[in-house]
Amino acid sequence: MNLKNFILLFIFIFLIKSNQIFSQGKSLEFEFLPSGIHILPLKANYDEARIGILYYPKNGNLKVDIGNNIDLFAFNFPLSKSKITLSIEFMAYALSTNYEQKRLQIDALDGFFGGNVVFSKNYNDGKLISRFRIIHNSAHLVDGHYDDQNDEWMNNSRP
Repeated sequence: MNLKNFILLFIFIFLIKSNQIFSQGKSLEFEFLPSGIHILPLKANYDEARIGILYYPKNGNLKVDIGNNIDLFAFNFPLSKSKITLSIEFMAYALSTNYEQKRLQIDALDGFFGGNVVFSKNYNDGKLISRFRIIHNSAHLVDGHYDDQNDEWMNNSRP
């Protein structure tokens, strides 16, 4: 068995048995793919995962948002009323232009992927929540920025 298969087997067994191992003293509980999400995406932050379409009537363009945030691992500490989760995030924001009456030509695409670690602690009079986030942002020009038939950049606008 090579090292890669051994590591994958170890991780698989760890994920299956870890809830039994860590829960014996009730000082730590482990969950793989916990239900729900530990922290909701912030509504006012445009760099959060969301799903939706925004229409710009002035020029007929659309902004298409596709994304999600998934908690992978949760560590609950019942004695201290605290919790730590590890999550992954991925999202894409696409600008769809209306060029020569053709709809859904994706002009530009911004892709985000990364992850976060969230810590929360319950107190008698409230709750403390903090999030450490690492996100990679990549921007791309796609098919809606170049006119293949005329072999030129649209609106004479080179990237």
